[in-house]
Amino acid sequence: MLCSYGCNREGIYKVNELKVCCSFHISQCPEIRLRNKNSQLGQTRNEKKYNCKYCNKITTHQGLLKHEEYCIHNPKNRRGCKFCGKQLFKLKSAGDYCNHTCANKKRAQTQKGINHPNFLQEGQDAYKFICFHYHEHKCIICGEKLIVEVHHFDHNRLNNEPSNLIPVCSTHHRYLHSRYKKLIISKVVKYKESFSGVAPTGMVSALQAD
Repeated sequence: MLCSYGCNREGIYKVNELKVCCSFHISQCPEIRLRNKNSQLGQTRNEKKYNCKYCNKITTHQGLLKHEEYCIHNPKNRRGCKFCGKQLFKLKSAGDYCNHTCANKKRAQTQKGINHPNFLQEGQDAYKFICFHYHEHKCIICGEKLIVEVHHFDHNRLNNEPSNLIPVCSTHHRYLHSRYKKLIISKVVKYKESFSGVAPTGMVSALQAD
């Protein structure tokens, strides 16, 4: 017995008392699938078409506004790379440059000298030389000598008096700027109070040694 829906295939599944189908689900029958497809195409053909005002692409009214909003030819979605001027699609490229090469070249041009974010004015880094001239190049807490930083006791980086500069390792420097400060602050205060203000003889700055 052939499929009741006209696909000329053998009907092996009973749909009801009068009809049989070639597929377990009617929707999988080739003839039914073809009818559904033609029905959808007919609805699409009957729907009025509109052209995108940026790229002239034909679309339906329902998708026109969204397409124009994200259209690659929409001036709002395009801008130039800040280095080479290449046009970028805003939604696909969140940065200001088309690649890392352009970004690095632009930084090399603009971030020089005083324009560099890490640029230090004359005398701003003098606290390191002052500290290691008057203090031994080692952490006053643990004795670390390889990596030693400078802590401003009053947290004022402009106060570079020798008595305000405390040599500490990076770990204990973080202690002094965190809730763990109470664990070592007594040693720091004791060291500051005992500081004589005279540079030790034979002291060599680690920066000079390098």
